[in-house]
Amino acid sequence: MPEAYKEPKTFKGFEAWWHSVQMTAKMHLTIIFIIFFSQLLLTLLLLYFMHEEIFSLLIELLFSFQFSLFLKALKLLFGRFVMYYLLTTPLWLLYPVMLVKFKLKAKSIMRDEFLRGSKLISEDELKKLVMNDVKKEFKNLK
Repeated sequence: MPEAYKEPKTFKGFEAWWHSVQMTAKMHLTIIFIIFFSQLLLTLLLLYFMHEEIFSLLIELLFSFQFSLFLKALKLLFGRFVMYYLLTTPLWLLYPVMLVKFKLKAKSIMRDEFLRGSKLISEDELKKLVMNDVKKEFKNLK
C-alpha cells in the first residue's frame, strides 16, 4: 500500500501548483495592502500635523452648518492630501525589499537541519569531529 502513495498522480501536481498560485497571490496582495494602508496613514498624519488649522476649520464649519464654506475647505484639504500622497509614494520601494526578505526566510526554512530525527552537520564540522576522534584513539594507543 505505501507504494501506491508514491505513484505520480495528475491531481497531486495540480494541487501543488494551485496551492503555490494561491499562496503567491496571497503574499503579494498582503504586501500591497500593508504598503497601501501605511502610505494612506502616513499621508493622513502628515496632513493633520502640517495643516491642523484646516481640520479645526472643517469641524467648525461642519457644526455651524455652513456647507458652502465646508466644501471649499474640503477641496483645499483634498489638494493637499493628493500632494502628500504623492510625496509618500517612495514607500512602495519597500515592496521588493519585503519580497527579498520573504525569499531569504523561505531559504532558511527549507534548509535541512534534521533528517529522521538526526541533526545534520556541515562537512567542516564532520571533519572536526572525526579528527578529534582520531586524536583520542592515537592518545589511547600510546
